[in-house]
Amino acid sequence: MKDSSTSRGGSTRPTGAYVLRVSRPERPREQVAYEHALIRALREHITAVVAPLPGRDGETVQQWRGTILSLFPYIEGTPGIEVEPDVRSRQAATTLARIHRAGIDLGFGQRPGWRSVDEHPRSIWPTVRPVLERDLGDADLGELFAFFDREVSELDAWLDDLHRSGRPLPRAPVHGDFNPRNLIFHGDTLAAVIDWDDCRLEPIAWRSPRSASARRTPIRAFFRRYLDAGGPMTPVDFELLGRFARVGALGGAVGHGRRLDRARASPSGRHTA
Repeated sequence: MKDSSTSRGGSTRPTGAYVLRVSRPERPREQVAYEHALIRALREHITAVVAPLPGRDGETVQQWRGTILSLFPYIEGTPGIEVEPDVRSRQAATTLARIHRAGIDLGFGQRPGWRSVDEHPRSIWPTVRPVLERDLGDADLGELFAFFDREVSELDAWLDDLHRSGRPLPRAPVHGDFNPRNLIFHGDTLAAVIDWDDCRLEPIAWRSPRSASARRTPIRAFFRRYLDAGGPMTPVDFELLGRFARVGALGGAVGHGRRLDRARASPSGRHTA
């Protein structure tokens, strides 16, 4: 068994046949239940999706001393970061296409307590900015802050225009962290997609460019494979990927600022969430 707070990749290997995941404190039971329901439904269509195991009561979400636990089968194999990039990209694009297609057909709504990246309020930057100004008051960050202000404003306007246009924007449950460390291979075959902790309903075009960039493969080659595998995006949607990639990068940078603030607020000086 293995605590999910430690790393799966590299040389770390549990000795048992199971992975015991201890959910983060900010994940309430209903969010974990959504994740389990989604991946169990996807498992019916895609064997590489690793579903949780039920306990004696038939439930996959277990609670012990106020902590939410989940038990998963341990999948032996090679982490995606150790697989040849072209093999990894080809397998990842095909599997991502199947996940998106199945996700649309399953008709899942939004995960409790989450909102899609294009829904208001879209950015935490207005909240993070004054905190960073307070804590980093002696640093000369005016130019950097001005850049974030412009980027948030421009991308907000773009998303508003996109909504007003009435253009179809396919949505499906996304993995949330579809990167090589969460892909397990048997030889040249993608055998398992693990760690769905950040899954939620999103526009497919938002997460897709980040999934492609994580594979260190030219984005056009990745999406040719994705489309050939029946992915629900279309060639016309390709023009959206650049700006959605900027939305993702902005969210990551601002989120890092928020984590720094939490780390400063923690008695140990370390990020605890």
